[in-house]
Amino acid sequence: MKLIVNGDEPFKAPAPRFVIGQTSEGYTLEYGVDGENFTPWDEASEAGQDVVVTNAVPGMFIKLTGNTDNEVVVRY
Repeated sequence: MKLIVNGDEPFKAPAPRFVIGQTSEGYTLEYGVDGENFTPWDEASEAGQDVVVTNAVPGMFIKLTGNTDNEVVVRY
């Protein structure tokens, strides 16, 4: 299944493991519990790379801070 993300809009983690598709500029993956306050992951992703997320808590909020692309595919 897939989810479409536009820009840096927050979304809920769909599953414990998912893949975020490539973006043109890269972003910093952030996570949070309330959809308003986020904690950045250790490193920013590079442009043109898929990012595999494992051990996520389904339902926690994810944000791709700095992402300028629309229709980024998240597969789970």
